[in-house]
Amino acid sequence: MKSLKNVERSMSVLFAVRGTLPDLRLVAVIALIVIYRHPGVTGVEISRRLGLSRSTVSRVVCQLRDQYRDVHSGHVRAGKGLVEDGPFSSDARYRGLVLTPKGMAALTLLHTRLGRRGPRKTRS
Repeated sequence: MKSLKNVERSMSVLFAVRGTLPDLRLVAVIALIVIYRHPGVTGVEISRRLGLSRSTVSRVVCQLRDQYRDVHSGHVRAGKGLVEDGPFSSDARYRGLVLTPKGMAALTLLHTRLGRRGPRKTRS
């Protein structure tokens, strides 16, 4: 019985993701959540956390940078995207990722569709 509830919960999450961000693969949405919970995270760190190859994470991050779904109109638009990167330390080679306001709005919309208050950070 417990496993059936877990399957139902997983399916509702999948349908909410598809309905909210249909142009993003599930792995991209998970990466978006990782970036929210760990601002300044690098692609290599995302790769390690999710157990994905660096090339897969690179493609996912490019997708998150190059497009976004306007949460008000629902259209996919070109622009800055859902995440941005830049030097966040004294080492110019370090390029951490953070959510843009559009990325935060998309994540908040997803949580609303799931019936939750909003995204939460992990405890440090």
